[in-house]
Amino acid sequence: MKAIVCVPGGVEVADVKDPVPAPDEVVVAVEACGLCGSDVHAIESGVTTVGQILGHEFAGRVADVGDSVSAGWIGAAVAVNPLGSCGSCRACARGVPFECPAVPNLGITAPGAYAQYVAAPERQLVRLPDGLPVEQGTHAEPLAVALHAVDRVLTRPWD
Repeated sequence: MKAIVCVPGGVEVADVKDPVPAPDEVVVAVEACGLCGSDVHAIESGVTTVGQILGHEFAGRVADVGDSVSAGWIGAAVAVNPLGSCGSCRACARGVPFECPAVPNLGITAPGAYAQYVAAPERQLVRLPDGLPVEQGTHAEPLAVALHAVDRVLTRPWD
């Protein structure tokens, strides 16, 4: 498959192996992926690794499923939460699941969606409503970040 991979000084389009789903994963055929400022800054500042595939604001259709995932997902339009967590390690207990050492974060510590396909844990999928254009699923992650930020700064009289 084609993917945009990090190389010294920037990025380039390269041929990489198609992902194969682990038993609890699916493979998503990427239909749209946002270009996040964090990706741009990582590339510009040179903090990426050679061969890294960025892209964490994405949506697509499930193309394949792992052995323990229902075949009912195949063909489903999905948005994907790029951040996974085990829910029990120190980082997860502190409320910083993006630092969880047990579960890779898509487009950060695991291959992301600047590619034709990406493997993702089933528990990180969100099925999109029928009729919603798939590319609108790319807005789920940045919207969640914005809503979380607003929630953290709001002052409530009952707090």
